[in-house]
Amino acid sequence: MDPEQPSKPTPDSADDLREALKLPYLSDDRLRRFVDDFVSNRIFTSAHLTDAEVSLLKMIFLPIALGCFSRLQPDSLKQIGCIWEDYSKAGPCSINGKPVFVSFNLLHIDDWERAKVAIEKEEKRRESIEL
Repeated sequence: MDPEQPSKPTPDSADDLREALKLPYLSDDRLRRFVDDFVSNRIFTSAHLTDAEVSLLKMIFLPIALGCFSRLQPDSLKQIGCIWEDYSKAGPCSINGKPVFVSFNLLHIDDWERAKVAIEKEEKRRESIEL
């Protein structure tokens, strides 16, 4: 190696060679639909799992078990607020009573924080509907 030649930068790790996840934010209308779907029990989310059930995530959302996140930088996955899918897309089998999906959607963590507040408000509103 020639000491006068500048050396090429080398990545610190293989993670630097992976692409970063660029998770978009949902529009307000789409986030409202997500909240309505959540409260109306039309979607299943990673938030439906208890701490003891989190290990089932890969079996519920099969693409995760098949390595769909392996090409992404691990730090960029921190922007995922929740993983979800429509119940109508569930497969014919289940794991410990939970649905199994071959597809999923991702919700940005900032959208998830907004959604959690709206979900709580919507659940309270629905409880107080006068009949």
